[in-house]
Parts: sequence; C-alpha cells; structure tokens
Amino acid sequence: MLNGFDKIINRLKMQEEFYSSAWEVEVASFYLNKGYQVEFIEEGKDKSPDLKITTDENKTFWAECKCRDIYTERDKKINKFWDDLESALLRNLGPNKINAFIIIKSLRDPEAKELDTLKTFLFTCINSACKSIKKIHSFIEPITKNYEIAITILSQPDEEITSSSLTFNLSEKLDRMKHSCDFQINQNNKPIIKNPIFIGFKNVKESDKVSGIIDGFKKAVKQLPEEGPGVVWIKVPDNAWNDNLEKSFLEAEALLKSKFTKGQNTRVNVVHLLTRLIHKIENEENNGLSYKPLVLSVENKNPKVNFLEN
Repeated sequence: MLNGFDKIINRLKMQEEFYSSAWEVEVASFYLNKGYQVEFIEEGKDKSPDLKITTDENKTFWAECKCRDIYTERDKKINKFWDDLESALLRNLGPNKINAFIIIKSLRDPEAKELDTLKTFLFTCINSACKSIKKIHSFIEPITKNYEIAITILSQPDEEITSSSLTFNLSEKLDRMKHSCDFQINQNNKPIIKNPIFIGFKNVKESDKVSGIIDGFKKAVKQLPEEGPGVVWIKVPDNAWNDNLEKSFLEAEALLKSKFTKGQNTRVNVVHLLTRLIHKIENEENNGLSYKPLVLSVENKNPKVNFLEN
C-alpha cells in the first residue's frame, strides 16, 4: 500500500472530505502511471502539501490539489435570485395552465430586495397578456429600471399543438432556460404537446468562470514547502468552460502568469488545470453522454528551483 493511503481511505468515507480526497487520488494515479513513487502526506497542525512525488531519477517534488468552487459568491447570489423567481413563476403558471414564453434580462446584477416587486410585476403582466393574447416585447420594469422582460402567450389551457409550431428567435444566448409541457402521441402517431412553459434568464454580465482558479492557487501555494519545487493541480468543474474554452483558458493563463513572479509564488513550477468536456453521443452503436478529460498547463518560466516533472 502507498504511504499514507490508509488516511485517504478514511477521508473518502467522510462526506465533507470525499471530493477533495478523491481528487488527490486521481492526481496520484497520474504520477503512478508514469512509474513515479507517490506518498500521501498526512495533514497536521502545520500546512503541508497533499503529495510527495519521487521521479524515476530519484528527484523529489511536491503537489497540492485544489477543486475550484463551481460558483463565486457573486454567482451564488445571482443563481439564488433566479432560482427563487423561477420557482415562483412555475407555481403560478403550472396549476393555472398559463402557457407562456417568458424571457427576463437583468441590466445589472439582480438584488434579493427586488424579488417581490419583480414577481408582482410579472404576474400582472402575465395576467394582462392572457386577457389580450398578445405579445409583450422588451419593456423595462418601471420601478427599478433593471429588467427587460418579454412575454408571449403560447396557447390556450389544454390546447393541443405540435412541437413544430413553437419556434423562438433569440437575439442572444440565455444563461439558463427552464421548460415543461404535457407530451403525448396522438392517434395519427404524431407528437402533441399541451400546456408548454418556457422561462429564460439572462444577466447582463457573464458568470465569473476564472477567478475561482486564482483563489485555489493562492491557497495551494501556502501548502507547498517554501523551497519548492511545487506543482499545483486545480480541478475546474465539468463543462464550466464549454461555451468558450479558449477564452477561459487564456484568461486563466494570464492571471496565473501575473502571480508567478510574486514572493512565495515562485515556489510553484507549473499549474495544471483539469476539466472534462461532456457531450452527447447519438449514433447506431451508442446513445448517451460521454466526457473527455482535458489538462491545460501553465508553466512558471522563472521558478525558485528549475525542475521538470517529466
């Protein structure tokens, strides 16, 4: 058994420790497959790295493993706002069979104190749209001047329509979309839907998909021995960069390189960012989801100790 692995097994049994310890095992397996020796470092009072690695040339370096939080504090607040608004809309639309297409765009970050006012305003607009069966396009909420809202009534309660009759031309990509409907196959073997609901949200400023990496990097540096050499592994949430992988990586690379030259950060030789790109497979042999792991490495050109992992 690997040195220290018994402690990892105990941590894997703890819910709050599972993901971080599983990530350490994943990184350790990477080096073991290269024929290196790996030791799991026991956590104590003093801060220490996760792994001690010895190469086949008997050279030693240290590795620290961090999981980047999927959301920043800002994004958590925004998602909570949209979650609460979405739930309120569904509770109103579903039981009343109000079949609507609703898009809400925030012109600045939404605030929790605006939620009740926005809900009341939306319900009023939805009821008005139901009476007139007309489209309401891109008007701004008059109290906070913070939201653009578009509402379209799609059909009458329990009216049977074909899926092909529902087409939406969106001028920009939404941050999230929720949809539901009753689905059935009619006597002519054609798909029919009833009571469709579509709710979409868009925030004027994108989610921060990169700065969480720097938070992980700063914490990792403090765990590494001052003399180095050190390697930092950061796990980026699955699909977090799917929409624009190259842009996200370039931003992360620039941020990390700007940190390498500062004080204790010179003990880091390289940062590896691991993400998994998940995609759908549909062919004659396979039907489901597949993922491809992707490692993006950022090297420190002027570390305290020159060292190559491989």
